[in-house]
Amino acid sequence: MAISRSLGGRLQSQQIGAFQHQSLIRAHLDENNYTLHHNLLEVRPQFSPSRN
Repeated sequence: MAISRSLGGRLQSQQIGAFQHQSLIRAHLDENNYTLHHNLLEVRPQFSPSRN
């Protein structure tokens, strides 16, 4: 009984760890997307053919 309880606790903490990891990755990807978009907005006017 004690063994199964500790095993269940370990599995639960692993699930929580995986969830935290996913949210960290998601936040990192959002940050990268924002940076990419910002850089594209800064770079685009130089290459825009419509500006004479």
